[in-house]
Amino acid sequence: MSTREPKKIVKIVVPGQRVATIEECIVKSGAYEDRDGNIRSLFCGTAVIDAQEKELTVSPIKPVEIVKVGDGVLARVFNMVSSYGFATIFAVKRDGDFEPLGRTFTGVIHPPRKDVSKVYKLGDYVYASVVSTKNRIFHLGLEGRNHGVVKALCPYCGQMLIKAGVGRLMCKKCGLTEPRKISPLYGKVI
Repeated sequence: MSTREPKKIVKIVVPGQRVATIEECIVKSGAYEDRDGNIRSLFCGTAVIDAQEKELTVSPIKPVEIVKVGDGVLARVFNMVSSYGFATIFAVKRDGDFEPLGRTFTGVIHPPRKDVSKVYKLGDYVYASVVSTKNRIFHLGLEGRNHGVVKALCPYCGQMLIKAGVGRLMCKKCGLTEPRKISPLYGKVI
């Protein structure tokens, strides 16, 4: 009786390329299932199918910098729909410092209160945490004690707003005051 080594199938793949079907193997990492039951690659790289374990792993040629659940991120609000804000994520907090990302990601901010105008506004820079990546969307939360607005500009004159008490920002030039959920990092990270 001879023992055979587990058979591994290796191939080079590009994003969206069909690698296998859901009947052939289970995705371990680096791939996704489409509606038709096909398994497709997430990025350019090497696909390895372990025939014995029926597992598929796609490893990128160049490591992809991905934001993960639990990461603290800096983002700028570029659109608001109802009580949700859409923001461009441009930096992540790692080892106590903020590191700029090689590319930007889009996230959806879920406000902690009903009246979103007292939390953040269009154009504000916020410090948030990634609470979910469901449906391949970065869901951001501002619930943490350190989370909130870290930089805001006056909508009339464009000057940076300064702290004017608990939950209030003020423009020194035109005197406008506005409510916000202000992070203790306000004016320190950007």
